Amino acid sequence: MAQLTRTTANELGESGIRVNAVLPGAVATSIFARAAGLHGDEAQATVEAMSQVLSDLAPIRRAGRPIDVAEAALWLAGEGSSFVTGQALAVDGGLTTGSLYREDHPKVEALVHILASPTD
Repeated sequence: MAQLTRTTANELGESGIRVNAVLPGAVATSIFARAAGLHGDEAQATVEAMSQVLSDLAPIRRAGRPIDVAEAALWLAGEGSSFVTGQALAVDGGLTTGSLYREDHPKVEALVHILASPTD
């Protein structure tokens, strides 16, 4: 997607056309719950559970929301980004920056415990 965005921006730039892409990361929504046939309170509970997991994984310690993606797209479509083209903007709370090490991260704690345990 990033290369397609750059190539297209290069080709269309002379015509004054800007081409950018918004690459959303994991966003806590009820889409997963609805796919599983859940509705109402059950669907909301799924969103809350996803929010907790995603906030633990991202460097920015909260889950992504649909408004985060919408605001990024709105900025790219507006005059504030009039000199921006050929960019693939990741809206993912920093998940694409690489692995996250955090002292209180449960998966890291489990891994440290396994590595510290003597092997047979």
